[in-house]
Amino acid sequence: MSTLALPELANIPFVSAEHLQPPAGLSTGVSVLDDFLLWRGIPQGDLSLFQGIPGTGATSLWVRIVQNVHAQNKWAAWINGDSQLFPAHLAHHKLNLKKLLVVKEPKENEQLFWLLQELITSSLF
Repeated sequence: MSTLALPELANIPFVSAEHLQPPAGLSTGVSVLDDFLLWRGIPQGDLSLFQGIPGTGATSLWVRIVQNVHAQNKWAAWINGDSQLFPAHLAHHKLNLKKLLVVKEPKENEQLFWLLQELITSSLF
């Protein structure tokens, strides 16, 4: 069996597996979860979607993450689903309401993917 050498690959430096580092992440505020995630948190500069049925803690996790996002003076978004957000509750948790985008729940004929695309292309994040 022969191997085919490609000349354009000859000058590419290769890094061993022990020297590979995942991109930096933003802490979720829950160390057990951060340890589980590749980025040691959620990916910075990317859109992350949290979804859970009521009572699973998804909203509480979102609040913790947004605290970290706002500590870096960055924007966060909430797409309204089954849970309601109350400004007094958010202010109590020291969230910056001026850096929070709230999107209403889409109507039946609207697409959630359209909303996500709008968030991604808004350049706020």
